[in-house]
Amino acid sequence: MSATSERAISRKEAIWLACRQKTCCSARLVTLTGRDVWRIARSMNVVPWSFLVYFESEPAPDAFALDHSGRRYRLALNKRPSRRTKTPWPCLFLLSTRDGHHLCGLGELRPQSCKAFPSEPVDGVLCLAGGCSCRTWALADVDIEEEAAAVRDREEELADYAEVVVGWNAAVAAAPEGVSLDLADYCRYLLEVYDAVETADPARVRS
Repeated sequence: MSATSERAISRKEAIWLACRQKTCCSARLVTLTGRDVWRIARSMNVVPWSFLVYFESEPAPDAFALDHSGRRYRLALNKRPSRRTKTPWPCLFLLSTRDGHHLCGLGELRPQSCKAFPSEPVDGVLCLAGGCSCRTWALADVDIEEEAAAVRDREEELADYAEVVVGWNAAVAAAPEGVSLDLADYCRYLLEVYDAVETADPARVRS
């Protein structure tokens, strides 16, 4: 029995699960925290670079370096190329049933940014942002307390991840000139950090 079937489904999740197209899983670039990466990789027993891409970014708390060039990068879920359509490529984990209904292959492992979507705090007020072409979300579609908790969880994970990135960037800055690292090196670092956190405090990583 899946984790979803063992618990009560929120109003928002019921609407999202019923959506056939799930265009938000194609149109959006889904960024991840280090803890998201760790959960997916360890739960599915796969290496992170098999489902991740990285892209150059403006300075941000979760932007990491790979060399001394000053360039910074962020992580996102990879997309699945499609030759059959000109629409945005779907998320690597978006599954399609025989009747054309789309489902998330990650289930409860999906990143915190997906769990919180489409909620965003604006000047301390919870708002429902755009980015979904299947429907226009209304406050009546969600449980305000649950959405606030999802946004809070996402922000807490981002804050934790920012500290992890600071440690990595400091190590890159201290590395000898000419040393160049890649995505796999960074992912191994994330796994080591969150493995250590899991050993010290399992509830903190799995929450």
